[in-house]
Amino acid sequence: MLNASVLVDTSLCTGCRGCQVACKDWNELPAESTSFEGTYENPRGLTSITWTRVVFNERPPDGPGAARLYLAKHQCMHCGDAVCVNMCPVGAAHRTPSGSVDIDQERCIGCGICETYCPFQAPKVDPVLGKSRKCRMCVDRLGAGLQPACVQTCPSEALVFGERDQLVAEARRRAERLRQEGFPSARVYGETQMGGLRAIYVLMGAPSLYGLPEKPTVKVSAYVVAELLRPFKALVAGS
Repeated sequence: MLNASVLVDTSLCTGCRGCQVACKDWNELPAESTSFEGTYENPRGLTSITWTRVVFNERPPDGPGAARLYLAKHQCMHCGDAVCVNMCPVGAAHRTPSGSVDIDQERCIGCGICETYCPFQAPKVDPVLGKSRKCRMCVDRLGAGLQPACVQTCPSEALVFGERDQLVAEARRRAERLRQEGFPSARVYGETQMGGLRAIYVLMGAPSLYGLPEKPTVKVSAYVVAELLRPFKALVAGS
């Protein structure tokens, strides 16, 4: 499937963390050693051994009523214009046939450029392996005709796997339905950001409520580094 993508409908997410557990199980990732410390978060962010994370963000009500809990699944967004792919000096970060972004563990040198410049802070260099690691959109499962593990396990059907254009259209329909149901700030996120994300969100409010950048951008210094790396990349490509 070209442009394989995942729709994340935050209005249906129950915060069960089934996607988080499924990701750990399928990719054989160890548990994080961390404390809740009075918060919902465990762990505090994406790491080299946590590639999928459900974010809990409780906000007080604007008026009478209970506080609202904003839930969202965080992972690599598999950007259409992926800074990791554009800047990786050895070509380890690359686009797969399905359109997702993967990091070749054999080629990765653990330089951390992808970690430094990703606007979503998804890739992380593992301190033991010395390799950058992140969500692969279950490229091995896709190759076998299966859905990503997170989508397969979601009990509330908040996650939908499919072709990007179809999922964008579905996200628009769902956002419009939410607006008609009394959520005027409902919107689609990921349609245009960073060249179009392969993780398309239906949000009930502003992206910041879900821990997402309003306007994800690449740091200006990235362009300087990219120019400095150009001769090295050409050398690697020709070897």
